[in-house]
Amino acid sequence: MGDLTLSEEFDAVVERLNNFHRDGNRAAFVKQYNDRLDQLKDLDNKVDQLHLFSSNEPLDDISTDNLKFLAIPYHLAHFMEQYGGVRSDGAPDKRSRLVNLLHADSIYMGFLHRAQDYGILTKAQSELLDSLKENNQLELSQIEIRDPVLRRQRKIENYKKEKAFREALEVLKDKESMKEMDDEVVRNILQEQLQYYALKSFEALEGNVMELELLKNATRFEEQEVPTENDSDRERKKQDQKGKFDKGFTDKVESIDNPVFSDKGRVLRPFTIVPAQTREQIRTGIQGTGQKLPTMTVEEFVDHELKNGGMVSNTNEHEDNDDKDNDQYQDKETYKQRELDEFKDYHAKGSGNTKGNMG
Repeated sequence: MGDLTLSEEFDAVVERLNNFHRDGNRAAFVKQYNDRLDQLKDLDNKVDQLHLFSSNEPLDDISTDNLKFLAIPYHLAHFMEQYGGVRSDGAPDKRSRLVNLLHADSIYMGFLHRAQDYGILTKAQSELLDSLKENNQLELSQIEIRDPVLRRQRKIENYKKEKAFREALEVLKDKESMKEMDDEVVRNILQEQLQYYALKSFEALEGNVMELELLKNATRFEEQEVPTENDSDRERKKQDQKGKFDKGFTDKVESIDNPVFSDKGRVLRPFTIVPAQTREQIRTGIQGTGQKLPTMTVEEFVDHELKNGGMVSNTNEHEDNDDKDNDQYQDKETYKQRELDEFKDYHAKGSGNTKGNMG
């Protein structure tokens, strides 16, 4: 960084971090990322060599000019969380991302522990930090609030705090105004900035825990051993393939003898679960005619339906036919017709309608 002071070097590095963005060129992105990361680590090493901080001293013993150096671990973890976790060629990689996030979380935890030692954290933040495991292997149940009402309330409180911090920290952008301010005012602003970074660190830890769970499951699945064929298996398969078509055949029938699961329970080929009843129906249809043939005659079907109530026999039809052939039935019908004719002779059509019931 040339002849810059440590404070000026810090401001320059932080400004480069804030202006950093992903480049479409992966190789250029990886180079710029590594350069920014090396600059930040070099700055951190310089601060450690000067022994500016100690857990045995209070915050008041740290000079105002050195307060901002307490935020170096936060900037380092935040930068790694945002852009780290890619291969050397810039391609995304789950395992690299997993290792990167674990490293970033450990740096976040180191920053929070130092902030706790200097009394920068609130009481609630200190209690939450004390409840976390010492090995930094965080679990979602340790950070996440189960009660939705309390979780919503915490989000609202954090949003209000973050908004207030941002408004108060706007003055840090004006370097000239900072030089004219009283030392106590500048000190309070820098302390508020550290409190803001502590708030963002807890939010990052909570988000990283959920991402780490997904990455662990994904990498664990990829680590499962993929079954490989040895020489004897390949030779046996070649022998089985003899006599088959050289090309254009389907492997659905040819692979029927292949195992469905490996010794470790991994699925080796697609399969269909068929009920026992359906299996029996398929077995009985083998070497059949390929179509459904009748199993009874029409007469047998009618008798079966009549017996089971599917059809109702019309017994009155035969009785009516027998009555029409009877002489007594014929005479009765003849007298009925004569009486009707006589009624028509004595009563003209419409004579019974007197219109008395109309209206």
